[in-house]
Amino acid sequence: MKKLVLAVALLAAFGLGLPAIAKEAPKTLEGVTLVDAAAAKALWDKGAKFVDVRPNELWEVGRIPGATLLELFTDYNETALQKVAGKNDDVVIYCMGPG
Repeated sequence: MKKLVLAVALLAAFGLGLPAIAKEAPKTLEGVTLVDAAAAKALWDKGAKFVDVRPNELWEVGRIPGATLLELFTDYNETALQKVAGKNDDVVIYCMGPG
């Protein structure tokens, strides 16, 4: 992937009104760019691929338009991610945060 982006607290930025994250996200993660909601929205506006790694129950409550669900503990892996995004695509992976 050209750029792998982990977005935190995106649901509020997309107006879904779901609960906020209780804990702070890590500041660094090797090979990943952490972005805030505004930067994630800018990536969305530019056509980045969004992957929601939350459980299906939360996906059903609300999600970012056009996102793909790859549940973290059951569906998320390199092969599944390659089906969502090409090698040169920007990808934003989002969840509800730590815990």
